[in-house]
Amino acid sequence: MSEAAWIDRRIEPRAPVSDRVRVFYGPNLGSWWDATMRDVSASGLKLEIPALVPLPKALTVLHVPDGQVFIVRAKWRNHDMVGCKINQKHSLETETDPAFAQIKAAWLSLKT
Repeated sequence: MSEAAWIDRRIEPRAPVSDRVRVFYGPNLGSWWDATMRDVSASGLKLEIPALVPLPKALTVLHVPDGQVFIVRAKWRNHDMVGCKINQKHSLETETDPAFAQIKAAWLSLKT
């Protein structure tokens, strides 16, 4: 199919990025893996994370550059790429909920 014939049917525009993230999962978010965010839209994001990492559907993604936390659900996986639907967004700059204390501590150590 030629480039001119390709039609983007996405509901929302995606912004390509190449940002560092840490993906938390499991009981008490005790497991994590560093990954790369490849694109983001208002309702979703795409992560690049090695296929050998077994991920559950529910993930918490820390966007290291700005301290945004995304509560997401993995919708698809194709080798090293994982497409996620964003359910909630939080900013660690203003978040006071103690449930985010562990993630905030990780962010403070990673952002330097």
